[in-house]
Amino acid sequence: MSSSIQSTKVLRVGLIGAGSVAQTVHLPTLLLVPHLFKVVALCDISPGALKHCLEKFHIPLNKGYTTSEDLVKDPGVDVVFVAHSDEYHAEAAIQAMNAGKHVFIEKPMAWSRSQIDAVIETRNRTGVVAFVGYMRRYAPAFEQAVEIVTKMKNISYVRVRDIIGKNSLFIDQSGSYPLAFDDIPLSTRKESTTLRNTLFSEILGSPFPTTTSNPSNSSLNLPALFTLLASLGSHDLSAMREILGGSPNRVIGAAQSENDNGRFVNALFEYERGGTKFLVSYETGIDRVALFDAHIEVYGDGMRVRVDWDTPFIKGLPTTLTIQKTDSKTGVYSEQVIIPTYEDNYTLEYKRLHAAIVDGEKVKTTVEDAAEDLGIFKMVIDAVVASQG
Repeated sequence: MSSSIQSTKVLRVGLIGAGSVAQTVHLPTLLLVPHLFKVVALCDISPGALKHCLEKFHIPLNKGYTTSEDLVKDPGVDVVFVAHSDEYHAEAAIQAMNAGKHVFIEKPMAWSRSQIDAVIETRNRTGVVAFVGYMRRYAPAFEQAVEIVTKMKNISYVRVRDIIGKNSLFIDQSGSYPLAFDDIPLSTRKESTTLRNTLFSEILGSPFPTTTSNPSNSSLNLPALFTLLASLGSHDLSAMREILGGSPNRVIGAAQSENDNGRFVNALFEYERGGTKFLVSYETGIDRVALFDAHIEVYGDGMRVRVDWDTPFIKGLPTTLTIQKTDSKTGVYSEQVIIPTYEDNYTLEYKRLHAAIVDGEKVKTTVEDAAEDLGIFKMVIDAVVASQG
């Protein structure tokens, strides 16, 4: 640990990515915890977004970078936040760790097995802290639910649901007034497309099917399906793994549908605990309704334990824990709704990141943990392909 971190306890942040999530969540939230973090450098390929955020969030103009390679070399940066295009997360994280910086990597940490292996190797070799950003898993309501479910003797059934409106529906009403810019160089757009296609070939096989001969089925767009699972789905599947103690045995079946209203995926997982198998129903999708319906509900030991998350783009909306049960002796039904805190999940996550770097607290959302998601994505995609022939 550097002497500057030990003496001040304030970690100097270099943020890669100045898009809508950075403008709505990362930069405003980091600004509100100056006793823990201070954003001292920013990187984005868009000159307009970079200039706008440097000025809006009072970051020195000479600390604006257009490449991640330049930002990670900045000697005034202690920890790098990787929050730009998903396919570049692994590359930027590796650059930062090789430069001796701790890293906060937004999910998904990586898209392919080769990227995951490279991130793990670099973390092991450099010895820095690598923290993956699954903010939902740091909500006290969720962590309390994990404690309850872990002690359950018998789980009967689980439902995992995440059907939400497009991010823009919430971001536009968030009061953070983000701006979007269309000034990314054409060469960069082409480079990104090439990288995505290369990764899709590694993930899905080459060539991968994109259509189906059955007119009754929707288009089999595997890159779009993978992108949905890796972005929105990684929140749910990661939380599912933690609360149920690991990945599922298998996917019994899965299917997708797509129309003008949105894309949706359903999957049925098989889990096992103590020799007893149980089902987990998973459904996810994005539509055009400004409603955030994200929850996990576990049925077992004569009770139902449910965690509900709200959109992270509106600060202060709580994550709730609901416990429903009937007394076996009296037949009395009771329902308890618990809101442990109104503190937002990003702030709670940042506190744990700070504790991991400064105090050596164990990281829960490790790079190895994040790697488990990739296996589940593949299980679901294979089942979808099988369902559509």
